[in-house]
Amino acid sequence: IEIYINSGVVMIVFFASLLTIFLDFCSAETLDFRLKNFLVSNTVVINCKKCDYAEFGLRYLVSYGHGFIVKCEVDTCYVLTVNHILPFEDIVVYSSDMRPFKVLQRIIDPKHDLAIVKIRVRDAGSFDYTSKFTLPRKDMNVLTGVITTFGFVVEHGKILDIRKEKGIEVLEHNLYLNPGYDGSIVIDEKGQIVGINLHRLSNGNGLAISAEEIIKFLNLVFGDY
Repeated sequence: IEIYINSGVVMIVFFASLLTIFLDFCSAETLDFRLKNFLVSNTVVINCKKCDYAEFGLRYLVSYGHGFIVKCEVDTCYVLTVNHILPFEDIVVYSSDMRPFKVLQRIIDPKHDLAIVKIRVRDAGSFDYTSKFTLPRKDMNVLTGVITTFGFVVEHGKILDIRKEKGIEVLEHNLYLNPGYDGSIVIDEKGQIVGINLHRLSNGNGLAISAEEIIKFLNLVFGDY
């Protein structure tokens, strides 16, 4: 009888373990799906077709980066991005399904390399712009999402360090950053924004401007974000 009881306990523990693993897997898939939808709905591509890089001996170099919608009104939205991908004229902003938006205004902060691009939209209600920010922590699990030729790509990583860089707070992470990832946001597992990526300053590991600096900038632009 004792052997049967012990066997029964072992089987219960075994199936309970399998169920736990299965539920963890499902919750992770659901979490990723929700966060990916959040990223996709608000991420835009910013294309500069006639960027004048005369200081580097280049003329009309095609470049692009990303941005993220952080505020909307009736027929306009405001895209958070980095200033250095908006060097001159002829900026084009596209949605994640490559619909073009008319650019109405650019507000830049060269000191922190941040910018806001105001765009005209048909239906502001189609964007999930109730963005929340949280301060980054070391070892925090984070994600970023970008639009590439392969579709929408989500990268997973972790914050390695938080430090001051040229007087502003930045976070170092191990998310993979390609050229063009500038302006894409970094979010935690709750979908809260912790930073905005700077590929051009990354050296091996990725680098992002901290949410603390972003909030300061948005408060300057909007009064009280």
